[in-house]
Amino acid sequence: MMVETRGLSVSEAGKAAIRTVTKLVEDVGIPLSLKEFGFAKGEMSELAEICAREWPRPNSPRELTDQAVREVLEKMWEGRILA
Repeated sequence: MMVETRGLSVSEAGKAAIRTVTKLVEDVGIPLSLKEFGFAKGEMSELAEICAREWPRPNSPRELTDQAVREVLEKMWEGRILA
């Protein structure tokens, strides 16, 4: 699968890449959300605390507070792509 990105802005090329990878994931049947993996929405707060505490990422572009991680996990639970 190849996507032509010549002439696209970095943002447009990035969005094209997201669409392509999402299509590939759907085609091979990989779940697109934490919900599909069997996580309960109520587990996101506890999972966020564990992630922020146990797996710090000093080079992360986002500050990894419990709240920030929970927001990402909630979007992942819903299957929404962060952009």
